[in-house]
Amino acid sequence: MKKQPSQSRARSTINRWVESAFGLLFVGTGIAMLLLAAPSTRPGSVVAALVVGGLGVETLMSVAYNRQSLLSRIGPLP
Repeated sequence: MKKQPSQSRARSTINRWVESAFGLLFVGTGIAMLLLAAPSTRPGSVVAALVVGGLGVETLMSVAYNRQSLLSRIGPLP
């Protein structure tokens, strides 16, 4: 009889892929915010880009270390 792969293991792998995609999206968004900022709004854009990019980097690191990221701890927002 063949063993069926554990469904929780498959969900874990899918979850890691989705979290990686969101981490890359957040890092890309942070970079785009820096590149597209108008000179008059640059200080605020740098702060926002650091926050968004930092969340993306933290998500990628949490996927690499197999732990929950800050974004996943927030929970479902309305």
